[in-house]
Amino acid sequence: KCEPECISSYVSQFITYLEPFIHHTIHYVSYMIYRNEKIHLLEQIKSLVETSLQLIFSTKESGGNIKNLQWHKIIDNNSDLLIKLIYKLIHTIEEQSSSIGIMNGLCQNVRKLISTLDTTKITHQGHFIDYQIRMIEILQQMIITIEQIHTSDNIRHLANQLTRQYNELINITYGAIGTANTNDLSIHIKNIVQDLGLISIELIDKLGQNNSRNDLDILCKRIIEKVISFFFSN
Repeated sequence: KCEPECISSYVSQFITYLEPFIHHTIHYVSYMIYRNEKIHLLEQIKSLVETSLQLIFSTKESGGNIKNLQWHKIIDNNSDLLIKLIYKLIHTIEEQSSSIGIMNGLCQNVRKLISTLDTTKITHQGHFIDYQIRMIEILQQMIITIEQIHTSDNIRHLANQLTRQYNELINITYGAIGTANTNDLSIHIKNIVQDLGLISIELIDKLGQNNSRNDLDILCKRIIEKVISFFFSN
């Protein structure tokens, strides 16, 4: 409105932003796994693009005429709405980035738990069978969590849950290692639990990065196989 002589160049410049924006958005969404997140983001993009087109159309209709107040008001409304939609989209993307940060933190927690198997003083109190039973219970809970990953979109909750369960497993593993009948059995249990932690880290990391469903399925299968190997080796 303030620079009617520049409308043509401004509109042309604005349009040049739309095409790569749409292209990169489609590319980004193609890497997302969860349907509700895809739909939510695509709806925001759709509203943003539609409002952009309305802004271009209203600008065209005003024709740079400073006296065309009716269209100026429409331009103002479209501009305000577009700005709000852009900020809303930024917030959505920032939330997804925050999710990645949370996942990285969970991965770091699991790494620390794994390292404690080499640094913590192992207890020799109690009975191996009691620790074994409790480990099996926790591993069964972990399998349920892994299976839920296939059907749920609440990835933060499930990743947190998996980390908490692994924390419990580590605490019980100390006792199992300390009360095992042989050194070979102690080493075997320790190796399985450490391997399980490493695969869990990989899974949580990929959950945060919105990797393909096939990648997640492979990791989930590896975790379940590792759990089953524990069941049949003790």
